[in-house]
Amino acid sequence: MTIVTGEEIRFSHFKIEFRVHFGEHDELDSRDIQFYEGKEWREVHKIVAECEAGRADQYDDDEFRIIWIERCSRATDQFGEYMGWDEYSTLWECEEVTA
Repeated sequence: MTIVTGEEIRFSHFKIEFRVHFGEHDELDSRDIQFYEGKEWREVHKIVAECEAGRADQYDDDEFRIIWIERCSRATDQFGEYMGWDEYSTLWECEEVTA
């Protein structure tokens, strides 16, 4: 895949990871992040479905709840070296974040 940003840069691989951000019930700042590798996408999509169904708090540990879930693509070259380019997309956000 080629992405052009002023000069041509070739990325041969994207490392995918998912990040589940946890925060306190009365704040929207991320206090803890749980990381999932790309191959664990089924588990992450299950968590997203639970959150969309209004059950984000079932994952809390007394004081934290899920604030948002994101997908991150990190570009590497043909040798697996990080190229300094990330792309983020939000899979789910709690209503307070989007309001």
